[in-house]
Amino acid sequence: MRRPLMFFKLQPGDTRYSLVTVLQCVLVAANFGPPKIITGEYDKATMTAVRKLQLKLGITPTGVYDQEAQQGLKALCGVDILKLHNAFYGVSVESMTLAHVQARKKEEKTQPSAR
Repeated sequence: MRRPLMFFKLQPGDTRYSLVTVLQCVLVAANFGPPKIITGEYDKATMTAVRKLQLKLGITPTGVYDQEAQQGLKALCGVDILKLHNAFYGVSVESMTLAHVQARKKEEKTQPSAR
């Protein structure tokens, strides 16, 4: 029985640099962007590459790497960037994502309220 893909979203300002780097490498390998987009930061160049992917897939080109883009990239290239990340970095995205969520919550608590 096949395990479904773990869903996640990457967007501008995302701080999961290793996961963003893997996404950027796959986008470059699939000719959706030039090598200079590999920075680890989800910036304008990454958004442009993701939009190109989304256009190729026939989905709305938002520039946000969401579930549709994730499934489409896997179908198009046969690459699951989560598995690639886990193999390359030796750290599961699941644990990294949990740590990321916890860090964001901690940041929110320490930042003064905008009230």
